[in-house]
Amino acid sequence: MTDTTIRHIATVFPVSADALKSNSKFRRRRSIIREFSLNTSTHGIPGIARSESLHNRLFWTVCLILFTGIMTYFITQAIRAYFSYPTQTSVSFVVKRSQPFPAVSFCNYAPARFDRFIGPFVNYTNSRNITNTNDTSTIIPQQFGYILDFFQQIFNSGEMVTPYLFSLNNILLECIYNGASCTKDDFISFVSSTHGGCYTFNAQLKSSNKTLRQTTESGNNELPLIEVAGMELAPGYRHKLSYKKRTSQLLSSPYSECTNKITRPMQAMFDRYGGADYVYSPGICNSICVQTYVYQECKCVNPLQFTFRTIIRPGTNEILTAPVCNSSDSCYSNASDRITNSDSIWNQFCSDCLQACSTVDFTIVPSAAATLSVEYAYIYKSTVENSGIPIPTDWSDSWLTMMQKNYIAVDIVSETTRVETYREDPSISPVDLISNVGGQTGLWIGISFLSLMELVEMLYRLLRYHCHLVRTRIQNEDDTHL
Repeated sequence: MTDTTIRHIATVFPVSADALKSNSKFRRRRSIIREFSLNTSTHGIPGIARSESLHNRLFWTVCLILFTGIMTYFITQAIRAYFSYPTQTSVSFVVKRSQPFPAVSFCNYAPARFDRFIGPFVNYTNSRNITNTNDTSTIIPQQFGYILDFFQQIFNSGEMVTPYLFSLNNILLECIYNGASCTKDDFISFVSSTHGGCYTFNAQLKSSNKTLRQTTESGNNELPLIEVAGMELAPGYRHKLSYKKRTSQLLSSPYSECTNKITRPMQAMFDRYGGADYVYSPGICNSICVQTYVYQECKCVNPLQFTFRTIIRPGTNEILTAPVCNSSDSCYSNASDRITNSDSIWNQFCSDCLQACSTVDFTIVPSAAATLSVEYAYIYKSTVENSGIPIPTDWSDSWLTMMQKNYIAVDIVSETTRVETYREDPSISPVDLISNVGGQTGLWIGISFLSLMELVEMLYRLLRYHCHLVRTRIQNEDDTHL
């Protein structure tokens, strides 16, 4: 009824106008809710709204509550599964006719040149009263235990170790890539704790200048860990190494714990290697963090890992080149054992050393022929004689045998153009989560996004009606005051 009709009835009959208005607001709100309940696409609610008996209404209410509870359980499980960030690994094979040639590193098996090492070493042992000799033709048993101490003195004094190592000209007789001769500009050098001077062909460089290689992208741009990942090739053979390329790509956090971030000590170490653009390596990160702990405990680092001397001073951000421990000092070995066997210490010093998110490696199939041919021995005889390395006194009589026993030939070829790729992908994507939730809501109580819009429409109509009542009350109060 309109306000005019209500006032007219109240005038004719002795009834209060407010009494006639008492249920009008309630009926209007109830009609909006009832209209929504009868017409919504959500299952169960229309059954409750159109039920004319208490038993029928109770039945539909219990069903709605029960199925809503089941739906809530399965939706919760779906959300929990998504936030556990499960992954799956896919393997694909891609044929790439043109591939970057891999970076190839090699070292001499003997780490130091005897002719350059023996003189200073004899002087060192004489100065420590270990020996009293001028014989530089051999190393006597009393001197063996002091070789590491000799190099420790060199490292800690800041003297360069490279004069004692084999240069590229000493160990490389010839290099041919795609029919063209290599030059020294195609190699960069690095030092191995075990094998001394090492050299890498086709390393990834920071500069964009191309040399022999046909691409600015190398097949592998990690600093080589020759000690753990290298292959030992016997001299006197012609070796053939056939490789297949394999790449791996992991998802970053929160799906997996991986990183490609180079730490400051690692970058300081990389900067020493001839402009090479090396990437993150978990093996190098582990070695540096172990050396950091050893330095904290011993104020020096493991001499067997002297290439990893660039560390951050514990408790500061200062980069330093740590001194090398004496080989007879057991502190460094004890400290290395402690951090390796203690999870708490490891997590404190090595928490940044995660697996790499992206890696490139090669599966290698080696083969070898019997010996270096006489033809090649004659070709390289003069090269060996002019390499700067002293030759034996019986060289003129035994040179062919010495060449065949001490030199090798290595052919490196691509076995296939097929690249094996491992890729980690999310098992449950955001689209999958929405589909799972939508499937559960649709299965149990029939809710869809349009059903939610129906609820929004009902709330909007109730809110609009309430605002209308408020405006009407304010207007009536203003009329009363007038």
